[in-house]
Amino acid sequence: MELSEALSLAKQNRFDEAISVCNSYIERYPKQREGYEERAHIYSITNELHKAIDDIDTIESLGLLNSGDYFSRGRWKLMVDDYNGAIDDLTLSIEGESEKNESYYSESSFFYRALAYLFVGNRDKVAEDCIHVRDDFQVYVKGKIRSKVDLLTELAR
Repeated sequence: MELSEALSLAKQNRFDEAISVCNSYIERYPKQREGYEERAHIYSITNELHKAIDDIDTIESLGLLNSGDYFSRGRWKLMVDDYNGAIDDLTLSIEGESEKNESYYSESSFFYRALAYLFVGNRDKVAEDCIHVRDDFQVYVKGKIRSKVDLLTELAR
């Protein structure tokens, strides 16, 4: 089976088989990022976020991390209450995109980082990050829909 089969299996809720495909790929190509990246994605779907984080850590140890990886790992760290780790990764995602003049993850990175700053009580940083987020921005995170307005409302309390 090819790695592309893993996503297809995951879409069919055949997660164990999808992970098996990724594991086989990783065994054959242990120094390539694709197997770890796909497995991390599948682990995130099954809410095995610590395993997903571990796979991104492996990609980092291979020296193959990109802005999207920092974004994903930062978001997952936020979900497992590692707020300082989330802040670090989301900052690296923002910086990486800025260096490459890209912006695919930027707004979301600023929002998630603002939320992490809120959880650690750094109110000034929440307001600074919210400047980079559209007024109507909202995502489902930590069990509920959160918006920029919600963050600023919590900040005002």
